[in-house]
Amino acid sequence: MFLKEGIDKKAFAAGEKALKSYAIKNGGVDKADFMDVSKMLGQISRVNILQAGQLITTLNRKVSGMDTDVRERIYGDVSVQHKYDAYHMKKRGYTHFEPGSYGTRRYTKGSTGYNSTKITSDHHSGVSE
Repeated sequence: MFLKEGIDKKAFAAGEKALKSYAIKNGGVDKADFMDVSKMLGQISRVNILQAGQLITTLNRKVSGMDTDVRERIYGDVSVQHKYDAYHMKKRGYTHFEPGSYGTRRYTKGSTGYNSTKITSDHHSGVSE
């Protein structure tokens, strides 16, 4: 189910589950940070669009203030937004992406070098219109 502006509630719920699972198995000293972010992802998947927007703002502030390793794990491996972006960019003809700073990605319509990664179905699994 989507929120009115197109945020996929199932993807946020999946992000919550994946991050919680990672925190329990491999969280180490950062387990509390992973669990906090996981909880916020779950809350976003269960609220209306206005509340989701407020929670996303809080989530971004929280994640940006975390240790680099934690932030990279959250942005890189369980990022719901990256899956959503990859799905829609692939539909628009983009074939590759390059990682940027703070977990961002730059999408291109062809390989641009050694750091370029081809968009595959794994990059947007669980995301639909």
